[in-house]
Amino acid sequence: MLRLPASFDTTVDALVDRAMRIEGWTTPRELRFLALLAACPTTTGSVLEIGSYRGRSTTLLARAAELASNVPIVAVDHFLQSGAYAAFQQSVRAAGAESLIEFHQMMSWELSVGWDRPLRLLWIDGNHTYTATRRDLEVFAPYLADGAIVAIDDVLNRFEGSLRVFMEDILLSPHYGAAGICGSIGWAQYHAEAQCSRPYRRDKLRLYRKLSPLVPLVAFDCYPSGLAKLRYRLLRSRVPRGLPDSSDWMRKISGPFAPDHRRAAA
Repeated sequence: MLRLPASFDTTVDALVDRAMRIEGWTTPRELRFLALLAACPTTTGSVLEIGSYRGRSTTLLARAAELASNVPIVAVDHFLQSGAYAAFQQSVRAAGAESLIEFHQMMSWELSVGWDRPLRLLWIDGNHTYTATRRDLEVFAPYLADGAIVAIDDVLNRFEGSLRVFMEDILLSPHYGAAGICGSIGWAQYHAEAQCSRPYRRDKLRLYRKLSPLVPLVAFDCYPSGLAKLRYRLLRSRVPRGLPDSSDWMRKISGPFAPDHRRAAA
C-alpha cells in the first residue's frame, strides 16, 4: 500500500496555513487534499498545475511534493490580469519555493505543444468554461502515467465546464477508476487498462447521478439566482464532498488494480 512521507502529518498544518496567507479561493479542506495528492505519489511522473493565480495552490503543491521527491512541479498560467504575475512571483519568493517550481507564462495548450513528460498529478484550475476545461484535459490526458490522479477545481462552484468535464470525461470514461469530490475538487485515478476501472463503475455512476441535476442550473455558464440558486445549494449539499481520511484514501487508490499491484502479479 502507498505510504505518506513520515513528515506529512507534522507539516501539513503549516503548509496549509502558509498557503492561506496568499490571495485565492482554494479552501483549507481543499488545500489539505491537494497536499495529500502531491505528497503521496500514486505513480511516477511530474505534477502539473494549470492555472496558478496568486500562487496559493502552487506553493502548497511544491512544498508538499518536496516531501516525496526533489523534482520541481510544473505550473502554467497566462496571467492576463494586470499585476498578477508580479503577485505570483512574490508569493513564490515568500514561500522560498523558487527552486521547486518550473513556471511557464503562456496558455496551457501552448505548453502542451512538445510536452513529452509523464504526469502523476494533473491539477486543472484554469479557465472554467466547458471548451477550455475539456481542452486542458484532452491535451494532457495522453501523458497521464498509469495510476495518475486528475483533479479538477470548482466542480461544485457553479461552473459548467468543471462540472460537465468531470462528469462526462472522467466519471463516464472507462479509463478512470476510484473517484470522488473533496470540497469542490473532483478527482479520479487514471488506468491505462480500461478493465481496471470496472470495479469502480457503480460508485462512479452513483456520483454521476448525484451531480446530474446540477447541470441544467449552470448550463451555458449561467449562475443560478433566486429559487434556482436555492435549489442548486440543496442539490449540492447531497453530494459527498468531505476531506477523506488519508489512510482510507490511500487504500482506495492502491488496491488490487493499482499499477504496482498489477506488476507484482505479472
